[in-house]
Amino acid sequence: MKKISVLTLLIFITGIEMLITQSGWILKPVSITFDLRCVVMLDSQYSICAGDENIILISSNGGFNWQEIPVGNDLMQDIDFINENTGFILNSYYIIKTTNKGLNWTYIDAGPYTKTNIDFINEETGFISGTDGGDNSPVAYVKKTINGGLNWDHNAMLDIGAARDVKFFNPQEGAAYVCNRLHITTNGGVNWSRTQFPEGCFNSLYSFNLNSHFSFGNLGKIYMTVNAGVNWTEQNSGTTKHIFNSFFFIDSTLGYAVGDSGLILRTSNGGIDWTIQNSNTNKKLYDVYFFNKDVGIVVGEDGTILKTTTGGLTFVNSNTHVIPDKFSLSQNFPNPFNPTTTIHYSLSENSYVILKVYGILGNEIATLVNEKQNRGSYNYQFSTADFQLSSGIYLYKLITNNFSETKRMILLK
Repeated sequence: MKKISVLTLLIFITGIEMLITQSGWILKPVSITFDLRCVVMLDSQYSICAGDENIILISSNGGFNWQEIPVGNDLMQDIDFINENTGFILNSYYIIKTTNKGLNWTYIDAGPYTKTNIDFINEETGFISGTDGGDNSPVAYVKKTINGGLNWDHNAMLDIGAARDVKFFNPQEGAAYVCNRLHITTNGGVNWSRTQFPEGCFNSLYSFNLNSHFSFGNLGKIYMTVNAGVNWTEQNSGTTKHIFNSFFFIDSTLGYAVGDSGLILRTSNGGIDWTIQNSNTNKKLYDVYFFNKDVGIVVGEDGTILKTTTGGLTFVNSNTHVIPDKFSLSQNFPNPFNPTTTIHYSLSENSYVILKVYGILGNEIATLVNEKQNRGSYNYQFSTADFQLSSGIYLYKLITNNFSETKRMILLK
């Protein structure tokens, strides 16, 4: 056998686009198995989450490692940070406060009533919502502090029922949600006006300002009002899974919501339309938080922690300066597939992009993309786990400013 002492291999790649796949949501390993209910990000690497046990988890390296901080003895269900150092976590019966990024916590007595949500607008002024009277005769309330949580004033009773959410935009103007009713105050919670939701009790409320609100509920229900609850319009969620009290808007157009069986929803047009993202889990997801449009974290059942650095999107980026010379839509792979397949397309210029999946008769099944994108190559993953689809032929269609194409794919169970 000939012995080779030195081997030099030169590889020249000309005109070939090298691709790096970036996954949407990545599961982060943790040792705990209890449900995580709330999460916050202080920067792109530093996250704090808590849940059903007396342990707070802190990661300072993007979720690769987690420090366990023992506190309390009961379910922790809501978290709110005023700045990178000072924050609060709400327990059903008390509040804990930190001034050093969650490394140490002090207890705050806010009365014996059951507490549900907390919202601080600055270091001194904050609000909590809760319920008094037990399960048989619940009465919703909002409390206010003007000295950083040291003392709490018991404001006017809102309504009969269980309080779900509270959000203040300044010391005087705020909104609260009680079962199927929206409450508005313009005098710091002393008085409240009330409007009715269109149907039943919803799980949560997200408020942009006094006029604009979203309500999220079971069976994928999402309603929106732009006139302080006088009128509500149902939005297209694209799912029938339950949406829990978990949502986050990065700005007025880009937002996320999470829920049952690994559900992650994304909107890029202010909540009018929502697309389902692949979470790679079937666990219940209870909270979501984004530090910026790309970096976010989701927590949920049995210690589930998911993180994204791509806004939850799964796509392919070029690592060279090679740009596609034309718009194109490729055949999905694998095909036939079950339950997941990847759809690849290329954009030769920046464009608004819509990518949808249809049944063979033209009925819309899912919107995978509905946003403006930069030129380049993209992969999007479509999973039938979120839909009750039978084996057969389905269509997927790409629409851009100057290009449109439809292809067939086969689901084979």
